[in-house]
Amino acid sequence: MIALRALLFNVLFFGGTALLCIVLLPLMLFGRKANQFVGHAWCRLIQFMLRYSVGMRKRFTGLENLPDGPCIIVAKHQSAWETLTFHTVVPDPAYILKKELTRIPLVGQFLILSGQIAVDRSAG
Repeated sequence: MIALRALLFNVLFFGGTALLCIVLLPLMLFGRKANQFVGHAWCRLIQFMLRYSVGMRKRFTGLENLPDGPCIIVAKHQSAWETLTFHTVVPDPAYILKKELTRIPLVGQFLILSGQIAVDRSAG
């Protein structure tokens, strides 16, 4: 059963991502806010798929402690999940990411256009 649910998620993930790329790709030409919208839509889609294909839910505690204005949130990065989830909870996020991610076709261009901060880690 687990393998079937994983297969269902993978089919939904790749199919949904491809469809979203086709529909929302033109928005990438309209600046950072439009790119943030695309990223938000993609993250929400993935969370929906995770919930209904494998039963994964999210729960945040302490959101009331976030200030109304800009702030820095530091998370212990354990998987891609927290990145996808933060994007739906934190308005207008900017991530610090390894520069190598900007070399991935389409994904890299999206990261640059949406205002993410790439860091070269080769210097140590």
